[in-house]
Amino acid sequence: MRETATEQKSRNRKKKSYRKLNGRPQPILPTAIYDRPDAALLCGVSLLTILRAYYAGHLKAYRIGRHVRHMGQHLLDWLESGGRTS
Repeated sequence: MRETATEQKSRNRKKKSYRKLNGRPQPILPTAIYDRPDAALLCGVSLLTILRAYYAGHLKAYRIGRHVRHMGQHLLDWLESGGRTS
């Protein structure tokens, strides 16, 4: 059974995030810049939680073209404030 293009992209995206973090718990570096899947892995929350926090205005981010990136210090600040999403 063949995968659709969307399923392949989703699978590849997940592999990239796990490969980048090597499957081990990593500290959040204040000066590092993370994409959304990596930010979710580092914070120990789901991608949906990161999206909700961003759209509610509790989590700051930078837009680079169509990509959204989170600075490590913003993630740490958000977690210290309780990780609110609404």
